[in-house]
Amino acid sequence: MQAFVVHGKNAKISAFPHSAFLSISCKLKKDTDAEVCICGSSIINQHMILTAGHCLSGCAGSLSLTASVGSEDIYSGISHSVQSYVVHEKYNDVKVTHDIALGKLKTPLKFNSHVKRVVLMKHPPYHDEAIAAGWGLIDELKGKMTRKLKFTKQYVARKSDCVRVFRKIPEETLCASNKDKSSYMSQ
Repeated sequence: MQAFVVHGKNAKISAFPHSAFLSISCKLKKDTDAEVCICGSSIINQHMILTAGHCLSGCAGSLSLTASVGSEDIYSGISHSVQSYVVHEKYNDVKVTHDIALGKLKTPLKFNSHVKRVVLMKHPPYHDEAIAAGWGLIDELKGKMTRKLKFTKQYVARKSDCVRVFRKIPEETLCASNKDKSSYMSQ
C-alpha cells in the first residue's frame, strides 16, 4: 500500500478541492501490529470517497480510516472518519485490475471552495493533458513522503500506444505518459 505521485509540484487545495488524504491503520496480517498507510482519494459526494483498491485490500483486521479534506497539508485538514468501505469485487492484486474502492463517511462533508466533489468524465481525453494530484513519494530511493499535496501532468494514452509498452493490458486500464512519451503508467 503506497502512494504514487512522485516528484510532483506543490499544489493548492483550491486547485484540487476534490482531493482527500486517507490515513489507514490496519493489521496487514492477523497476528501483527497495526501499520499506518496513506493514500490519496477523491470526494465523490458529501458521503463518499473514491480511492485505490490496493490501499484497503491488504487489511486483515483492526481497521481505522480517516479522510482529511480542505487542506493541502496532511496535518491541517478537517478529519472525517470512514465508517465502511468496499473494494471492487473483481480487484486483483497480482494483475492490479479493478483497482478501486469506495469509502462511506460517518458524517457528511460541508462543501466550500476547498472541499468539492470530483467531476467524473465519461470518456478519457486521449492525447490531452491530464493532471494527477495526491500525496506521495518525493524521494523514491529514501522512501520519503510529502506532507503537502502535489500534482503532476500526464498525457492520456490510447490503449494501442500502451500495448506497445506493456503488451497485455486489461480492458478497464487507463494509460498515461509523460510529455515526451518516454515512460508510461497504467491503472
